[in-house]
Amino acid sequence: MRNSGAGWAMSAAGAMLLVACAEAPVAPTPNRDVLATYGPCGVELMTKVGAPSAPIDDVALSTGVPIRGMTIHATYSGATFGLPFSLVQAMNFGPRTDFGFLSCLAAPGESFDVAESDLETDRLPPPEGVDPTWWNSLSPREQRVLLKWADAIMKQFPGAYRSPGAVISELFKGQIEQLKTKAKLRALDLLPDPGQAELLAGGIYGCLLYQRYSRDPNAPFSNAEVLELASSLTGAFGEAQFARRPLTGLRFGRNGVFGAGLASADGFGTDCGWLVFRSIGGAILVTDPYEGGANQPSGSNGEDR
Repeated sequence: MRNSGAGWAMSAAGAMLLVACAEAPVAPTPNRDVLATYGPCGVELMTKVGAPSAPIDDVALSTGVPIRGMTIHATYSGATFGLPFSLVQAMNFGPRTDFGFLSCLAAPGESFDVAESDLETDRLPPPEGVDPTWWNSLSPREQRVLLKWADAIMKQFPGAYRSPGAVISELFKGQIEQLKTKAKLRALDLLPDPGQAELLAGGIYGCLLYQRYSRDPNAPFSNAEVLELASSLTGAFGEAQFARRPLTGLRFGRNGVFGAGLASADGFGTDCGWLVFRSIGGAILVTDPYEGGANQPSGSNGEDR
């Protein structure tokens, strides 16, 4: 693994960005059509004047045509797990998303901004050499994340792989499914409540992704790139799992970011289950925002499937 400090400039939606720590939230970039920015519970930092786009029905959502949806950019303080930079993650949801509790989802040192964005909902054809059954089991967002990383690797190391499909098959296919399963099973080992275990699994998945790709001599990633990869894949998985319960998806994705951050600060290869479990109530949150309020402990009823 390379340990360069720069990292690649990835353009995949939902990629985690590393930014210098600051007292104020990171300002939205000019291309974001930001509707509102939220800090800790009850604090609305900024609201755009004007009404959001008109709702789009479920038929439009299934056509595969880019539609106007909602993107949440979440900024997290890396100081929670000892990193000298903040982390920014983006997750995408449908146009009729209810973010009623969003202002109470942020812990101290965190903020969210809500932006309109174009969502691509169609599945992509399997790249050459990639198992179609496995490829079609991924969400459209996961497919796009993997293609972005595969293309970046091909450009960074021309001639090392014969195609983006070869990168995906060799570096991602077997590992991703194995780590998803391991994260879910390990979370259930540690928490009896299935809803809380599901959110814990987000943190374990991010941790496992970081450990897997930071140790792989065949994966040409710097530490910053592994953090970005773990955030992108956890966020994409969370979007698919919680399409109808976006705040739970945001918490799942948040745990993935922090799980990867905990792994990057660990340095000892500690079991991800214990590493993440020990951080519940701090870096890791397992309360469901839809059960008793954003910061009330409880479990999920699983109806988001």
